[in-house]
Amino acid sequence: MKKRMIAVLLSVVMLSTTAVANLIPSAMALGDTQAPVIVTADSGNNTISIVTRDNSTPTSELQVHSASFSIKRDYNQNAYVAIHNYSEENLQYYLAVENRYTDIHLNFTKSGSVDDPLVIKAEEEQTVEMTIFAQNTARATYDIRVTAYIIGDKEERLASTGTVTLNVAQSPFDVSITSGASDQYSLAQTFTISEQSC
Repeated sequence: MKKRMIAVLLSVVMLSTTAVANLIPSAMALGDTQAPVIVTADSGNNTISIVTRDNSTPTSELQVHSASFSIKRDYNQNAYVAIHNYSEENLQYYLAVENRYTDIHLNFTKSGSVDDPLVIKAEEEQTVEMTIFAQNTARATYDIRVTAYIIGDKEERLASTGTVTLNVAQSPFDVSITSGASDQYSLAQTFTISEQSC
């Protein structure tokens, strides 16, 4: 009798354990520590931004990592594009922007630009600063193509292309209405509307 009761209890415990395990997603059970999320901060006027990066399998010896950045509707901001050398030799390269929008201006103007190429060591990863002027942006999201070119002894060649997504933080729209002078004969009233948002 005792053996039967113990066997029944063991069966119930095993069924309960299986049911709980089925409720837990596999990613949670494994503890996903490889999520491609980078948090960056700037001590200046730039806000803290959460950056997501594509860590998919590289398709080139010199790979531009696609990424997403949060920016403001403002002048002179920076985003840092990551590039990785998967080869076993040092490479000289530069990055170029393909911008199809007219209301946002951006480019690589410092180290890593066409005028100031960089050398990246074998298996090394670097970040290249991209300057952004977004004061006239009319969209909430911009997809910008970034291309890496390798400079060889005789010619340069296209290495890879990634997409940089810029998410523009939308400022709250706030206006105030102030009543002004009135005409006692025509009963016309003057109002002043002022925008308070920055």
